[in-house]
Amino acid sequence: MKNNTWVYIIILLLLNLGCRLEELEIPCTGLEKKYTNNSNFSAKDVVKLANGGYMICGEVKNSTEDDIYLMKINDDGEVESFKVEVDETTNKKCKSIKVTDSGNLVICGSNNGIPYIAEYNAAGEQLAEVPFPGDKLGECACIQPIQNNRYAFAGKLQNPSAMNVYAGIVSKSGTLWNLQKEYKPAPRTEPEISLDIEPFSNGYFALAGFSYNAIQIGQSTAVHYYRLDDNLNLIAGSEKFHHLGEHLDVANEMIIVDDNEIVLTGKMFINNQGLNMFVGKLDINGNNLIGEGEVYQYGGTELDEGMDIIQTDSPGEALVVGYTKSFSSGEKEELYVAQIDITNGNTKWEKTFGRNAEDCRGLKVLKVNNCGYIIMGYCADQGRVAPYIIKIDENGNSL
Repeated sequence: MKNNTWVYIIILLLLNLGCRLEELEIPCTGLEKKYTNNSNFSAKDVVKLANGGYMICGEVKNSTEDDIYLMKINDDGEVESFKVEVDETTNKKCKSIKVTDSGNLVICGSNNGIPYIAEYNAAGEQLAEVPFPGDKLGECACIQPIQNNRYAFAGKLQNPSAMNVYAGIVSKSGTLWNLQKEYKPAPRTEPEISLDIEPFSNGYFALAGFSYNAIQIGQSTAVHYYRLDDNLNLIAGSEKFHHLGEHLDVANEMIIVDDNEIVLTGKMFINNQGLNMFVGKLDINGNNLIGEGEVYQYGGTELDEGMDIIQTDSPGEALVVGYTKSFSSGEKEELYVAQIDITNGNTKWEKTFGRNAEDCRGLKVLKVNNCGYIIMGYCADQGRVAPYIIKIDENGNSL
């Protein structure tokens, strides 16, 4: 009888533990890795997969053309698959990747100088492609899921003498993809591109990038912002050009905060010294909320640029990722990350990461449940480029 009593107690303890298993925190695993699967391949974007792990997209550099690759890694950073689409008749580039409603992947970039949007499965095989006309020279720079198998994209298009901003909506019906709507301005004489597109809750869109078509002639590129409605019509009064430094002002990424504030990051040229990274704030019509020509600046003035920005779990704060030469330990570039207060631009913390004798840049950052963030970028050594991944906790410490 005594033995049976102990059995009952053990069973009750196990049952009680089983009810609490979901409350136990899974230990966070560390990750810092450079991938050398191929002799020279660049990373451009990363997405978290629904069944775990991540998919990285980019291009393998060959002697005559570029080929898109998809590399799947698990949560520990180990490569599970690596697929290169080798085709000597194409020159494909991946700029952005997202998960579709069905769990597949949609890639946007270019193919032989034409905008390219295609669906791939998790094995890296192309399933379908949006039919862009062969004379539609340009590039898709970013793509975002909207809803009901619809996706908004932005980039550039020949229009007709110069590349101008370009945006559109593509949809999937069954196995077929189609271009539903598109936007391009009246022809402009100088180049410009939208590098990011973000949806508002009402179905409108914010777009940001850079343009040479600003009013202040001779100041090179300006940060370019505008807003489109759900039919991709330009909202009157929303197109703005912001000169921040002497020239080379570029917005790479942005977030929409509370549906009424745009926070963007990029680079600007300072006082004949070099590039500095910035974070700026606009209202939904593109007016500068900090002050005309004013932004929050980070880094030094050597070679610094903000490449991505996301909101953190702390209200009013954001994580900025990019690269810096000003804060590096030597002459090389290092991956830069900082958590900032977007209400006043103050830095909560900032860190740099890299590898000896290599130039390393941070390109994208994703939130990892209760384990901080995963940052994807690349490191270059004597002209050979390879993807680079690092995990950090919520205080910027490597895991």
